[in-house]
Amino acid sequence: MSNQFVWSVSHDFNGRLWAGTWGGGVFVQKGGRFERPPGLEELTTPTPALLHTRDGVTWIGTTLGLLRYESGRATAYAPSPCLRTRFCGLPTVGRALLDRFR
Repeated sequence: MSNQFVWSVSHDFNGRLWAGTWGGGVFVQKGGRFERPPGLEELTTPTPALLHTRDGVTWIGTTLGLLRYESGRATAYAPSPCLRTRFCGLPTVGRALLDRFR
């Protein structure tokens, strides 16, 4: 894992362990190692919430909004245009918010 600050941990219905980190993205355990799930490689926002459904959907709560992840594809439901258009970290969003309120 690229980030040692884990904020959320959960098991999916296939028994895999998932970890959401502070600014390092989401990881899933495969063969004793933690790897980024396909389609979530660019996610760098803090991830304090993970929820798995029986039908294979993983809901990922980030500090920028909500992601629906299924079969390697993520759909953003986010108030932040940053998360809707491309996964990005807090520095970009922080600058945008500061510029808005100046």
